[in-house]
Amino acid sequence: MIDKETKFLILASLFITFLIAAVLLGSKIVIFLGLTFSAGILPVCLTYPMTDVICEIWGKSKAKKVVIVGLISWAILLILIYISVNLTPAPFWKFQEQYSKIFSVSARLILGGFLAYTIAQFHDIWAFLF
Repeated sequence: MIDKETKFLILASLFITFLIAAVLLGSKIVIFLGLTFSAGILPVCLTYPMTDVICEIWGKSKAKKVVIVGLISWAILLILIYISVNLTPAPFWKFQEQYSKIFSVSARLILGGFLAYTIAQFHDIWAFLF
């Protein structure tokens, strides 16, 4: 049987995995059932029930901590992406242009997503407990 703390760590890890996946998948635009949206929306949608479960079982404080750790993880990922895009590629690697196109995102998009995530997650915690 898995203890309560291990369950929390699994849920928190999945939350951060889905958040990172959203950032990495977000540049692809898809059409599904006639709707056009970013592929990053799919993993983001899974983060909200996770914070609700964390609120219900472990409380508001733990849920907020998971959201903050998610923010920190997101920021670290963006720094690592920026570094990797700007490192000099090996002479035999011919995909720098494509790599840069996929991973280079405008600062406005990054800031907007960061703010939207923060506001939406903290509102979700508040609304769930309301």
